[in-house]
Amino acid sequence: MRIAPSLLLAALTLPLAAPAYADKPTPAASADTTKREVQITVDATTTLAGTLLSPKSSKQGAPAVLMVHDAGGSRADVKDLAEKFFKQGFFVLSVDLRGHGQSAVAGTEFSSLDDQAKTTLWNAALADVKASLSFLREQPGVQVASLSLVGYRTGCTLVTRHALRDEAVRALALIDPQADQYGLSVMKDVEGLGGLPTLVVLPKGDDRSEKRLVEAASRATSVKNADALTVLPSKEGSGTTLADKRVPAEIVKWIQGRVSPQKGKG
Repeated sequence: MRIAPSLLLAALTLPLAAPAYADKPTPAASADTTKREVQITVDATTTLAGTLLSPKSSKQGAPAVLMVHDAGGSRADVKDLAEKFFKQGFFVLSVDLRGHGQSAVAGTEFSSLDDQAKTTLWNAALADVKASLSFLREQPGVQVASLSLVGYRTGCTLVTRHALRDEAVRALALIDPQADQYGLSVMKDVEGLGGLPTLVVLPKGDDRSEKRLVEAASRATSVKNADALTVLPSKEGSGTTLADKRVPAEIVKWIQGRVSPQKGKG
């Protein structure tokens, strides 16, 4: 479990017109890039279909991001965002979780299950996140100390829970988080994230979720950490937050500012 050394996850609401991290440079990626479809073995009965985007190798290596889609969705949910990370020099792995997309087998399609079976499958998908990160770490050129997780809607429940258990995760982005779904609670898990930098993209007018996140963060510790939680409002509503054309670019910049080596280091 992630230890919380210092944290009041202090919310910093970013206006899209002038993000607080806009002064951080975003280097362009090399044109020498690769894209390949991959198969990730989770266990004897579960194999995931995924897409791995790999930048040109370098002596320093490159940071990496794992993208986790919404319940009932697929990796296509985050395809455009994955491409933006890729173009900025990140390794990017997006997968179809068990029961979803190309990873579904007959009788296990998420959409066809009853509520209890959906809850069981979604919790089992925590193993998919773990296996996918292990696969990503094994790729030549990946900076294993610069791994980030991006969750979309209900996918936020999986990445937040995993981050509690994995000290190697450097940053977390939660896009339109569905707070309590299938027995997992983003709000509860946020309390245990310690000083992990976390970006939350909220749909237009969702002041209630922002307030709950701040309250959850404040219960984690009495020590302030202004960089821990950043709230980024979208101009679009729930389910369409990424349709706000500025949001994907801001997500990439924010994560890049937290995982890229500082000058004179690394």
